Amino acid sequence: VLAARVVYLNVTERDFLQEEGDARSIKTRTLPAYRGVIYDRFGEVLAVSTPVWGVWTDPSLATLDQEAVAELSVILDFDADRLYADLHSDASREFLYLQRQVPWERAQQVRDRFPGIYLQAEYRRYYPAGETAAHVVGVTGIDDDGLEGIELSFEEILQGSPGKKTVLQDLRGATVKDLEFVSAPRFGRDL
Repeated sequence: VLAARVVYLNVTERDFLQEEGDARSIKTRTLPAYRGVIYDRFGEVLAVSTPVWGVWTDPSLATLDQEAVAELSVILDFDADRLYADLHSDASREFLYLQRQVPWERAQQVRDRFPGIYLQAEYRRYYPAGETAAHVVGVTGIDDDGLEGIELSFEEILQGSPGKKTVLQDLRGATVKDLEFVSAPRFGRDL
């Protein structure tokens, strides 16, 4: 009976089952675009982006015990009790940021030590001139969108557009293989 059922599903339901499997394992990921640099009239940098990482997890699949949460909170400089409460109160969710804009060294420590914790590439804006031209240059938000000043006024020029790639992922959401690069990110132009 089992063999007959396998043959039946393989012959009559093959396309449907293949589509369902692909829908669960093949995903499109966004590749962030680098925001353009802002220079002054003498060529000095007023605003520049640097790569950082967003640290996230899937609370519905996360298997972090109290010790792991305590160790993770030390690396991310976070309150362990609050992190543990967030993970368990949002257990039905499939995505939860633990921290955004984490430097590469700390992100590597997290990735190497904790299964089920993932990294997402992001950019963070730095202003080397500091407060010197802050009222003119403006600022960007955590998602690298212009909020004030030149950053907002010239958003179309500076922003660029993200790229996309198709990946094969496992049950926990980790990328197993890059299948196709759909489009490359178009970096923002300098100003």
